[in-house]
Amino acid sequence: MIKHAILVLIISSGIFINNPHIPIKTLPVENGNLILESKENGHYKLVGVTDPNVSEIRIYHNEDFYVDEIASGAFDSALNLESVMISYTITSIPSPLFTAPENHAIFSTINYTGSEIEWNNLNYLTSYTIFTDACDEGFIRLWNRDVRPQENSSVCDISRALYERVIELYETLSEYDRQIVSDYVDLAGSKISDSISTMRTFFEQPDTSYSENREVSSSTMISFVIIIAVVGMTFIMVFYYLKDKHIIQ
Repeated sequence: MIKHAILVLIISSGIFINNPHIPIKTLPVENGNLILESKENGHYKLVGVTDPNVSEIRIYHNEDFYVDEIASGAFDSALNLESVMISYTITSIPSPLFTAPENHAIFSTINYTGSEIEWNNLNYLTSYTIFTDACDEGFIRLWNRDVRPQENSSVCDISRALYERVIELYETLSEYDRQIVSDYVDLAGSKISDSISTMRTFFEQPDTSYSENREVSSSTMISFVIIIAVVGMTFIMVFYYLKDKHIIQ
């Protein structure tokens, strides 16, 4: 029995529950609010939450174990729950999320740390608001996947659309999440906060933005080609005219 209790405590160390309305507890106490069920191949199912007062639940991926399923009714006891963060490792979510949704009228948001494509692949239909690439885990995954996937990747080589997406996500992070994201060191050895500053400087230059530079360069090249073509045709026409008049041999 003691060994089992210790095992549950250890395997739950990658899952964090945070109630923004009360002081953040130490990690082991937070993890004590979760009930996990062991599956095969080191995978686990989240089957319950013992603290009914939490307003936010966060399920993080941890390399030491793999939570990939949320059991039906796992969140039923959390009557004050407003949002849940679901890691990209989760592949099975109960529908509906609560067995008695009427008892969870204040719940509104599912924050998913995977991409929009990964969420759509789950084929999970819900009326709750869904945010993808969410929270600290989601933002860091997006950064490593699309912004700087390699050590020599330049943060200024991304498209303007992706830049705007990154800035939007960064600015909507909670203060707690933004601090974690800002201090994260990527493959190039740079803090994300420093790279964000570099991107802002590059993309927000007046009249010399990335997209505008490319448009100007393209227009200039087309104009140059047209001018060369016109000059060339004019020279040929004049040459044959003068030759036809025997002015030149």
